[in-house]
Amino acid sequence: ELLDNPTYQAKKGYTTKQASEKLKTADRIIETNFLMPFLAHSIGAFCGAFLASKIAVNHKLRFALTIGVFFLIGGVQMCSVLDSPLWFDLVDVCVAYIPMSLLGYKLAVK
Repeated sequence: ELLDNPTYQAKKGYTTKQASEKLKTADRIIETNFLMPFLAHSIGAFCGAFLASKIAVNHKLRFALTIGVFFLIGGVQMCSVLDSPLWFDLVDVCVAYIPMSLLGYKLAVK
């Protein structure tokens, strides 16, 4: 188990039983708790693409989409590492990166 690993030192008096009980309640997390991570991902992709489009002299769309793809790669890696509901992974990967990069590009070019 993770807490039995000497690399991870638990607080004094914190047992593996308490940790496993806490993990059992993780499935009770409500949907609104996923709003802030989604906003962080989408705002990061949006701002990065917006700034890239503003700074670039030529090929503004290419730079904006490059930023979106880099964010997408990080998002896919995050989804594979962290345990989150499938619906959140799908919404995050499909909506937060490339569409927000395109939106940043469109607002920057306006």
